[in-house]
Formats: sequence, structure tokens, C-alpha cells
Amino acid sequence: MLLQQRHSVEMCGSRTSFSGHVNHGGHIRSNKHSSAILVRNKTILGATGLVQGSKKYTVQGTSSSRGQRSVWRISAQNPEDGDPSSSSKAAQENLPIFPLGIVALPASQCPLHIFEARYRVLFSTLLDGDEGVDAGLVSPDKPWRGTRRFGMAYYDQQAGGLASIGTVLEIEAHSTMEDGRMLIENVGKQRFKIVDVVEEKPVLVCRVEYLDDEEDIGDDVTALGREVADLFKDVVKLSTKIKDADVDEDVLEPKELQTLGPRDLSFWVASLFAGSPYNQQALLEENSTQKRLEIEKELLENTLKYLSAQSALQSAFTDTNESDS
Repeated sequence: MLLQQRHSVEMCGSRTSFSGHVNHGGHIRSNKHSSAILVRNKTILGATGLVQGSKKYTVQGTSSSRGQRSVWRISAQNPEDGDPSSSSKAAQENLPIFPLGIVALPASQCPLHIFEARYRVLFSTLLDGDEGVDAGLVSPDKPWRGTRRFGMAYYDQQAGGLASIGTVLEIEAHSTMEDGRMLIENVGKQRFKIVDVVEEKPVLVCRVEYLDDEEDIGDDVTALGREVADLFKDVVKLSTKIKDADVDEDVLEPKELQTLGPRDLSFWVASLFAGSPYNQQALLEENSTQKRLEIEKELLENTLKYLSAQSALQSAFTDTNESDS
């Protein structure tokens, strides 16, 4: 059965819900500056450095919790000097990358609607051996044949760039329509960093390095996670009240708020800010669970204040209208 995200969050008055299947090729319009890493002609630029030819460039700078990029300083560095921002012992492999104008996150659902021929070949290859998969579209020589795993990275169409930090997705369910289009249900598993571009056509293949989160454990992080969960519920309930919407209990009290630990909860909550891709990308790039939760707490608190003011104003107008009548 294909699942669909149904939660709706209002962030300072802007709808940030994610619903249904995302069409490949869609994008999000924004005039903000992205902290995304650009991948052009085998060039990767961003917070983790620029790889071009035989030289390695270190990029220094800061980005705010809102995902807006500050001024970067780029300096040349020899490859043998190493990269202080990463570990040489980190696991690496070649991975097919699916670029799209949304941010996929670990512990979160990411449904996709596949219709381009080259991506139908990719996903048929990933699903090789599954019932209903067209064997004629499977590429038998690909190392990811039958693995059900691929990478997804945020593509900023305005900037013409691809974020170098993305998420490995695992296919959970799929179906093929009569005209060959595919509906794919995926769940986010692990973050990665693009370190090099291996192939550009027919689909993007990159050398990726898997990223580990900082081990933020303890009572403080657990308590912070509960705060974020409670704020999220308050935001959803107040938003529902303002819209006078009739919603199911599992929308008001999603099971994820009870079942996910602090790390996965921080990513799951971030996945619901789908109208704010730069916020999402900044949260994805954050290594610390505690810092992610702190950012989300601030965002949700501000949203709750906005909705509370909106609710009070709505009530005032209602009372005035009733008095006039």
C-alpha cells in the first residue's frame, strides 16, 4: 500500500506541508540564497570544500540556522594534505543520485512519481527481482541492481546547483501504472556527502561518503525532544482550529512523536517544513541532534506565537460580527 504524508504545519503563515507524490522535475521557487553545494562540470562547491581537477579547495564560512549563506573564503589545498572537515576512514561508495527540488531526510517518507525514461530504467534496476518490474528496463551491469537504495539531493533550479549533502533512500513499496509511470514509496536512511562526480549521464552517479551524527544522548536531549514533540502537536492543533478542519486523530497525534528517538524525531519534524527547503537543508547538514532540535524548537515557538495571534484576531472579528448582528 502506498503511503502519503498528511500532516500540515504552518510556519509564520506559510503552508509547509508535504502531500502525495512528487513529480520528478518539480522545483521550489525562492529568492533566498542557498547553502547548497553546486555540482557543475564535475565541480562541487560548499561548506565541505571545492573539488576540481587535482586541487582541493577548503571553503570557510558560516551559515545561519535559516540556511542563508554567508561570505565564503576559498583557499587552495593539496590533496595529500587531507580534508579537516571529513575522516579518511569514512565509508565511501558510488551511488546513483536523484536530484529534485525537495529535501529528503532520514527517518522520513519520500514518495516519488517517476515518468522520465532514464529514471524508469534506474528504478527498474534498483527493483530488479521484484514483482511487476519490467525486466527489459533493468541494467544488468550496474552495481546497485536490486539494492533498492539510491541517493537524493536537493536541486536548486534558480541557483542551478545540487546540494552536496543528501540522504540515502530505501524503496519500501512501488507500483507501475498502465502507461509505465512508477509510484515509489521511500524512507530516508542515512546522510551522505558527495565527494566527486563519477558519471553525469544518463543519470548522475557520485562518489559519496556516509556521514555519522554526533552522539547526542542523555536526559537533556531526550527532554528537548519531548519539548519539540509537544510544540509540534500544539502547532498542528491550533492550525486545525483556525481552519476549522476535521482531521483524523493520527494527524493530531502522529505515532512518530511517541516512537522516534531524539535523532530520528529531529529529522522527521524537519521533513514537515517542506515549504522551506533552505531550512530543511540546513537541518540536514547539521551533525548535532541537539542543535537540530534547538533550531526546530525556535521555529515551532515562533510559529505558535504567530498562530496564537492569528487565532486571537480571528476570535475578535467573530465577536464583533456577533455583536453587530
